[in-house]
Amino acid sequence: MHARFRLPGAAAVVAAVLLCGPVEPGLLAQSFDKLQSAEIETFLTEAPIRLGKTLGGVTRSRQAILELDGVSHFAVWKTIDDKRTGVTSLGRGASEINFRDTWKTEIPAYELDKLLGLNMVPAAVARTFDNTEGALIAWVDLGMSEADRLNKQLIPPNPSAWSQYLSRV
Repeated sequence: MHARFRLPGAAAVVAAVLLCGPVEPGLLAQSFDKLQSAEIETFLTEAPIRLGKTLGGVTRSRQAILELDGVSHFAVWKTIDDKRTGVTSLGRGASEINFRDTWKTEIPAYELDKLLGLNMVPAAVARTFDNTEGALIAWVDLGMSEADRLNKQLIPPNPSAWSQYLSRV
């Protein structure tokens, strides 16, 4: 069993945002232009939700289209609440004891990020949609995933700063 450090909320949010892929074609909604603000939290809390496509990944998150007062934005709707006792194999030789993957970690991860002033986790709020509880997370287009960057062997413009940034994750 490999020892590993796991940040269930923050890492999951970053992975969801980075790996969600292109948006549903033909939609006029847009991503949020920044990660965090009181205005984004209000928008996520108050805007009616329309679900789009299922995004890639094991959490089966969905693209959400939000519209409020003539403004449209994309978000990620996450409802997974998976808990397994004992040892769970995570692939590539990694295992975890008492595995838990839940939407409920998204909001505390966001709040902790705000308290620490890291500004690395997109805004997330708890919502109920169609009688299902979940996390609604601001969709932020970041260009490409870290996995894609590594596969393409692209070097960041400032490798030292990039390395420091990643160490904060």
